[in-house]
Amino acid sequence: MGLSPISFTEIKAYIDTTETYLSGEEALLVHRMSQLYVNEINDKNPNKKAPFEGLETQLMSPNSIINAFAGIATISEA
Repeated sequence: MGLSPISFTEIKAYIDTTETYLSGEEALLVHRMSQLYVNEINDKNPNKKAPFEGLETQLMSPNSIINAFAGIATISEA
């Protein structure tokens, strides 16, 4: 069957099993990061740059990290 993003049912099962609290936004972020990961793994374009290319020249300040996660949360569905 191949890789598929983590479902909200799986996220809920994890929360219930581990008694971990996740806000709705955190659950959405986990789901979205899972979608992005699966999309990258399934992309077979040999000419595509690696997602980390060019990052070594950027400074990773706390604000840039927050903005990066905010960007992930607002990316439209692929």
